[in-house]
Amino acid sequence: MADRTYPILRLVLNETPVEFLDTDILECYLVQESNIISAELPISTVSLRIFTEDPRFSIFSDGIFYQSLAKNAPVDLYLAEQDLGSAPSEEFIGKFYLDSWEMESENILKFELVDILGVCANTDYPGSFWESYTSFQDIMLDIIKNTPAVWLISGDIISKELKGWIPPGSVRDALQQLCFAAGASLSTDRHIIPSGWLKFSDITLPEIADYSSYPTITDAEKTSDQTVQHLPQITDIVLISHDYYNLGETAQTVEEIYSAWLEPGNYIISYPKPYWKVWGEGAGAFPIYVATEDGRVIVTEDSVGVWGDATVRVATEMETFMFGSNYVSVNVTVAGQITLWGYPWLSADRPHRHHEIADTSNAITVENAMLVNSGNAQDVLNKIVEYYNLRHQTHVTVFPMSIALGNTYKVSSFRGKELSTIPERLEIDLAGGYLTKATFRGMEYIPE
Repeated sequence: MADRTYPILRLVLNETPVEFLDTDILECYLVQESNIISAELPISTVSLRIFTEDPRFSIFSDGIFYQSLAKNAPVDLYLAEQDLGSAPSEEFIGKFYLDSWEMESENILKFELVDILGVCANTDYPGSFWESYTSFQDIMLDIIKNTPAVWLISGDIISKELKGWIPPGSVRDALQQLCFAAGASLSTDRHIIPSGWLKFSDITLPEIADYSSYPTITDAEKTSDQTVQHLPQITDIVLISHDYYNLGETAQTVEEIYSAWLEPGNYIISYPKPYWKVWGEGAGAFPIYVATEDGRVIVTEDSVGVWGDATVRVATEMETFMFGSNYVSVNVTVAGQITLWGYPWLSADRPHRHHEIADTSNAITVENAMLVNSGNAQDVLNKIVEYYNLRHQTHVTVFPMSIALGNTYKVSSFRGKELSTIPERLEIDLAGGYLTKATFRGMEYIPE
């Protein structure tokens, strides 16, 4: 590492390049987190405190820069490295996006930045339903289509196919549903994928058989500030699978999905559960064509193969309804009541269990993984079990070095022992010498 390091922040405000560096930046902490089995998708963040006397950053009406700060505005973060007597070089840390900002005092700005997954968390997803098996890639593309994310898929998941329902929520929520059910790990780490990209790959957990190939974090590369925990054994894991079916119109009851008075405007109405036939009327509209005998507008067919891109437009005299697989988009030009009805998909839910004998019982239940069905449940359960068998957790402070989330490391520990681990959390002090507070999870290496 160089004799001296400091962060550099660059962004564009009012079409003007803005830069903070060196002593401008009082604090800069980069926090990266990962969950290897995609039980959650943590957001990587950057927290900065910046000193500036530039009047354009005033919080009041005269602060033209402060007023132009916007949520999700792109920000580039660099690390300058400089040896004594030499010009500094720059390492690109990543592209982040402004999440929140405030004036902490007259001359101190506070920025909170997020990575591309933070943008995904700030972007709504209306939900989707896939009646038949659909490729991982096609589902992923449907989910991220309204974000600036760039993607890469590697490994066996490129051939994975899934079916089922993703409920409405955020794009990040939907990606978590997809990755968890597919056995995929998602990384935004700059050591693995270009900044601003999403990399989807097979889950890789530490194995004793591959132990010798893992890079080592030695005692010389970390401080003496280390703790090791033996995590509680999870004795019971229950995973609920969901298989969807319908009984036909004659055997099912119509449900009212939505009913409300809408003022003029554009609306996206998501369904709280999946429906296989939906129709609607209201807001002063009269159908031009395609109607039942009692005048209701029909907007979906009984069965469509791949729902992700399947929509049906129904023209009306006063607005257009556009139906997706889990939502309707309505343009209302005259205020009025709108009502949606439909036949719901039914779900055959089944528990899949893993049990281990122990003195103390610790149980977890996963019931809201909606793309897990009876066909892939056992594979998903096996990965959950394998992850929770990694029961050693160590917290260490590491001297400047590159650690990639998603890779596996040997970490030296007490009494000459070593742990085979995956990093789960890295807190890097970019303004304080690049020290990293790291959390690893894994297992003790016991030579045969």
